[in-house]
Amino acid sequence: MQYRREIDGLRALAVVPVILFHAGFEVFSGGFIGVDVFVISGYLITNIIYGEIQAGDFSLVRFYERRVRRILPALIFVSLVCIPFAWFWMLPGEFAGFARSLVAVNIFASNILFLQENSRYFSASAELMPMLHTWSLAVEEQFYLLFPLFLLMVARFGRKIVLALLIFCAAASLGVSDWGAKTYPLMNFYLLPTRAWELGVGAILAIAATGNIGRSGWLAQCAAAIGLGMVVWPFFFFDRYVGTPSFSTLIPVLGTAMVIAFGRQDTLVGKMLGWKPIVGIGLISYSAYLWHQPVFAFARIRLWDGVSDAAYLGLSLLALILAYFSWRFVEQPFRNKSGFSRQTVFSSAAGFSVLLILFGFMGDRGAGFPWRHENETLVQDLENRLRPNRGLDNTCNTFFKLVPECRTSDTPEIIVWGDSHAMHLVSGVLASNPGAAVVQMTKSRCAPILGLASIAPPRNTEKRAISCLTFNENVKKYISETKSLKYAVLASPLTSYLKGDAQFYFEGEALEPDVDFLVKHFKRTLDWLIENNVSPVVFQSPPSNGKNAADCIARSVWLGADIKQCNRSLNEVEVANAIVDGFMSKLAKSHKVVRLKDYICRNDECIVSEDGVFIYRDSGHLSHEGSRHLGKMMDFYGIITGSKKLSVQQ
Repeated sequence: MQYRREIDGLRALAVVPVILFHAGFEVFSGGFIGVDVFVISGYLITNIIYGEIQAGDFSLVRFYERRVRRILPALIFVSLVCIPFAWFWMLPGEFAGFARSLVAVNIFASNILFLQENSRYFSASAELMPMLHTWSLAVEEQFYLLFPLFLLMVARFGRKIVLALLIFCAAASLGVSDWGAKTYPLMNFYLLPTRAWELGVGAILAIAATGNIGRSGWLAQCAAAIGLGMVVWPFFFFDRYVGTPSFSTLIPVLGTAMVIAFGRQDTLVGKMLGWKPIVGIGLISYSAYLWHQPVFAFARIRLWDGVSDAAYLGLSLLALILAYFSWRFVEQPFRNKSGFSRQTVFSSAAGFSVLLILFGFMGDRGAGFPWRHENETLVQDLENRLRPNRGLDNTCNTFFKLVPECRTSDTPEIIVWGDSHAMHLVSGVLASNPGAAVVQMTKSRCAPILGLASIAPPRNTEKRAISCLTFNENVKKYISETKSLKYAVLASPLTSYLKGDAQFYFEGEALEPDVDFLVKHFKRTLDWLIENNVSPVVFQSPPSNGKNAADCIARSVWLGADIKQCNRSLNEVEVANAIVDGFMSKLAKSHKVVRLKDYICRNDECIVSEDGVFIYRDSGHLSHEGSRHLGKMMDFYGIITGSKKLSVQQ
């Protein structure tokens, strides 16, 4: 196959927005779409495979040798370089996760690992995973494990049959991916069946003999320009709330195909993409992709107060510099068959992969090697203190359950109702009165509002919204039938209703968010409780600026730094929570609202620990000990029952 400079330019166009998106530059809100441009790989590799099959010269061994030379040397090198940084900077739980990823990366199953661990690609916690980005390599290699065999089987039937089969398979994969984006977004994002169509488009393009399509003239110029626009436009106008892959992803995928088909060197687009500096970045794009996530992740781990935009620009440049050196001194030598024989490449790749797998297995089984710290007991205690806080029991988390583990009495007087921000209050209620008769009715990401739920992709789908409505109806029925209940504690951060690309799910329809509409329906729920002789009190979530306070606390302990540096600026917190604060102010005009901020924030800062107590367990949830501390200090039980007066704040 003849070398095409513009395709390397297209690679650069894909990788740079990915890097800048992961660096947090909002202008590249859709930069993640760069990883969806699998079309390039599908086109190039299918050209090679199908051409060799047609010539009767295809060899599976030779194909996999090319893949090993292309993928493994740089991947193994980056993995090895990551280990010392992970060793010194990562907490045991994080190191165990990193160790598992080393195993998965080397068997090309990291997409499956991150799916099993429920790792949300766009979440704050994912930003601390050095190997998260390898999910796309796993998808690609899983595809190429099967695709050559598929072509070998069907090539004998002729080009038209091969094309028809590829089009059918790609269409089926696309249909499943669009359905999955709405129903199972995490599986849809990570797994091969819903990504295969993106590679399939490239394969279709290669077998359709696009070399004969519009090689010159105004048609090629226009088609290439439109294609380039379709690739670039999503980088700026998509965001993380666009389900991907889905029909929306057709825009950059088909755009890439059009650029490949028409954007040759005799077009303006081809000349632009063939510009030497752009081609240079394209040549090192694989290494750049490998380096950028570890560089960013370790910077975030070490600089727990946040990485500035200027620092991210510097880190992006560092990733490109590292990419050049690994391309020049690792990728290139191993691609040279005269430098390293097939046997040497296979044996060295297998040897290093086995070593990394063994090390990863030991790191996982060894719980992240807590003995790396001089005070192993302190570190193990730290993880216990910052464990998830789901209230009375971990089972009170997902479904409506009338089980003994979720109540302290068969005749409860207090119901704690809401999502995870209701769960974390239970310890505080019991700390303020150990004999309190409490029942916990909680479901993650489900606010205690009757008849109204949220759709906030990728996690809160319509299916999730319906399950939330069902849960709350069951709670309503329970309250109506349980005459011992006198008080209700309601809590939710409401972020899935008021932030991002949220929609209200009401009476079977998706509505645009409206604060007054939400206040109205929350008040209806509170009024219904009062009508049923249950006095409600709403707890506003703890103050948060979006940064993980528990991570900062843990790293301070791990590195021997002062925990006070983890305190949050009151102004920063107020800016981050302005919408929810406005909602609570409206609600507080007619109902009792408890603002934890009034107790946690003092002298223009919001504390994360007090008297040796860790208040938070992540960015916005109270730890078990933090909840108990606030429960005693504020007297949660007294506030709930009215024995401790709380003025209604306007």
